[in-house]
Formats: sequence, structure tokens, C-alpha cells
Amino acid sequence: MTSQMVPFFVEDELKRNGVAFVKAGDWEPYVVGDGMLIAG
Repeated sequence: MTSQMVPFFVEDELKRNGVAFVKAGDWEPYVVGDGMLIAG
């Protein structure tokens, strides 16, 4: 992947903006809930 295709990575931008980014290993199930928002 080149910077011409994707100028930034979402994870890096989230962290740069103060988001508590959490994740599991590749292809591992993982769900996070915060109030009424659920992401997985």
C-alpha cells in the first residue's frame, strides 16, 4: 500500500486525536461498547 492510495491510517489519526483505540489480534473477535455505541 502506498501513500498515494491511502494518505493516512485511521488508527493513527484516531490516536493522534486522543481516542482510546483498542484492538484484538488479527482475525480475533472483539467488541467494544460505550453508551449506545457498539463497535466490533
